[in-house]
Amino acid sequence: MIKKILFIIIFCLCNYLFADNGDFTGRSRFGLQLLGNHQASVGGLVGNEDVQVGFSFSGEFLYALHDFFEFGIGIEYQIVRRQVRFAGNFNFAPIYAVVRIPFDLGLFTPFLIGRVGYNFFFGDIEYTGTYGVLSGGLYYAVGGGIDFINFTLFDKPCSIFIEATYSSNSGSLDDNFFNFSANLIYTKIDVFLGFRRTF
Repeated sequence: MIKKILFIIIFCLCNYLFADNGDFTGRSRFGLQLLGNHQASVGGLVGNEDVQVGFSFSGEFLYALHDFFEFGIGIEYQIVRRQVRFAGNFNFAPIYAVVRIPFDLGLFTPFLIGRVGYNFFFGDIEYTGTYGVLSGGLYYAVGGGIDFINFTLFDKPCSIFIEATYSSNSGSLDDNFFNFSANLIYTKIDVFLGFRRTF
């Protein structure tokens, strides 16, 4: 519950902070994971497993340094997901820096986007085992999209966008009973539908 409340607070701040400055934008996204892979490596042994379809929410706050360069911060919350053939729910919640490179073509604006940061790692007891402890790690994502519907809301320019990204979430599982450590990497391809507001 605390994770969800924290996410909602940051999500709202990303859309409404600095409402009087035209150099700032807020972006909120809803995503669908189309392809996901869960990789675990222990002592040189590596195993891969497909991940079932999952959903994500995220919010970002960016500053336009130039017409063709924006940077800022963001947070994503992944709704719990599970591997196809193994029990247990897991999810990541990355906090990251983001760079967006737009190409304004008038009616629509294609863009490239990159993210890097740290992700928190969560899992239930079926996933971790009784004595397992999870630790977060590096998060990064690359992709692109397009702002394709432009409109005005409360006298502020807004747009609807679609975005596709490849991302990697890493973490580790330390089992204090069997005394082993596993490195875990969750890679995925997502498609997002989002709302962008310039302040």
